[in-house]
Amino acid sequence: MNDSARLDGILAFLRSAERLKDEVRSAWTSGGRPETVAAHTWRLALMALVLHDDFPEVDFARLVQLCLIHDLGEAIGGDVPAVQQSGGPEKAQQERRDLLTLLQPLPAPLREEIAALWDEYEAARTPEARLAKALDKLETILQHNQGRNPADFDYRFNLTYGQRYTTGDARIEAIRAVLDRETRARAEHARAVLSPAPEREAAPAAASDVATLTPALAAQFAALALAHVRREYPNKLDHVMNGPAEVRSPRALHPVFYGSFDWHSCVHGYWLLARLCRRFPALPQVQAIRTLFDAQLTEANVAGELAYLDAPLRAGFERPYGWAWLLMLAAELARHETPRGRRWSAALAPLAARFVERFRAFLPRATYPVRVGTHFNTAFALALALEYARAAGDADFERQLVEQARAWYADDEDCQAWEPGGDDFLSSALVEAECMRRALPPHEFAPWLQRFLPRLAGRRPASLFRPAVVSDRSDGKIAHLDGLNLSRAWCWRALAATWPADDPRAALARETAELHLAASLPHVAGDYMGEHWLATFALLALDAEPALG
Repeated sequence: MNDSARLDGILAFLRSAERLKDEVRSAWTSGGRPETVAAHTWRLALMALVLHDDFPEVDFARLVQLCLIHDLGEAIGGDVPAVQQSGGPEKAQQERRDLLTLLQPLPAPLREEIAALWDEYEAARTPEARLAKALDKLETILQHNQGRNPADFDYRFNLTYGQRYTTGDARIEAIRAVLDRETRARAEHARAVLSPAPEREAAPAAASDVATLTPALAAQFAALALAHVRREYPNKLDHVMNGPAEVRSPRALHPVFYGSFDWHSCVHGYWLLARLCRRFPALPQVQAIRTLFDAQLTEANVAGELAYLDAPLRAGFERPYGWAWLLMLAAELARHETPRGRRWSAALAPLAARFVERFRAFLPRATYPVRVGTHFNTAFALALALEYARAAGDADFERQLVEQARAWYADDEDCQAWEPGGDDFLSSALVEAECMRRALPPHEFAPWLQRFLPRLAGRRPASLFRPAVVSDRSDGKIAHLDGLNLSRAWCWRALAATWPADDPRAALARETAELHLAASLPHVAGDYMGEHWLATFALLALDAEPALG
């Protein structure tokens, strides 16, 4: 390789590695920002520097090299939070594949050198690799103890994390002992803050206790979304390939919305962040959200999303669910009255316009509605699209959406509500009611609702009043049922506001909404199958715009 080509390759590699400055981890800084992989790597190397005199048997230069490269693969695959790591061979194998992809532009000798360093670190057989592993675990614990964490942060995790690498050496154990004392102190403080008064300890939590969007809950939602919107893997692509050249990574296909397991979840993760940034300007994560949006919502990145849509056989990409959520994001950004917000809104506008075009072309051909409780539900898509049309002042699009809602649903009567299905996250019955609430003026909606659900006052259909049971939250389909509970709460709250205060149906709707929130709001985090999307539906239920007709 000549000198010019060698330099070009090195610079290309460095530009790709720069992603680690944006790739966030699950930890928080003392200033309340999500920690990045690059920041973790920097302090890990700094630890090696200040502690190297205590380990004279270790080759200091090699130790620092191992620290610098140990998370390089996360520039491709993203960080897997420590609490979610299984430690199995699959994670290491994927990280190595990602690393080799990242190293590709480098000259062969450099590629081989860095790959060998990573293999040495992963095997942890040399003194330098074992020390690098130990310091990596200690730096993570140090950050957990130092960070401005969410109120429900689990400090107990620190006490068992990384023990395999931090025992057996008195010098490491001494550092670990100090950090464990700090962990216990932080855990005790958090317990004191969160514990209820003694006389209430045995009482079950009332549903109303969890039904308000507090700043603390908003911070939890923001933290969850920041952790997944740029997490590229695992990923479930909706991707029609027109040839072998289109076998590409999610990030290459979708420059903006490549995280969160799938495209639509990433889109509504951005909606959640945009909404919380506007509603809670003092949120600890606001600066991280602004930094993310500045980096992602650019003309160039949006042009890449448009280019993906323009390829053959992609007219149905994410129809209609992803279309609707993209328009919801555009509607939310249109409400941001800051220079930054206007810049983000302008950058996304061409993509929103493209999906408006697709809606307008598709609806005249859609003879029948789709009434399932999953992504293909047309009532949910119309409801969200109406919110966009009104926020954007697009009267023609609004008129078309209202006419379509009338054509599909105006004659529906005495809904039986045969739900839930095993993988529903929408109530076919209630989301249709919410769609018509948005489409019809109040004097038309009230008699329509009476015809559609005539037995609500008697708690019929009974299925709408019982929260769904979620038997396995690690199963992505079964975990949909938590979303069903949250989306039902959204619909019930909206319906409650349509009845006079003294109408028994209003109180019943509010009560039922609280029961559904209590069933699933505690489970928006815990397993990635729900964690990558459920907070959006919780926010929808707790803080949605009225969007009346």
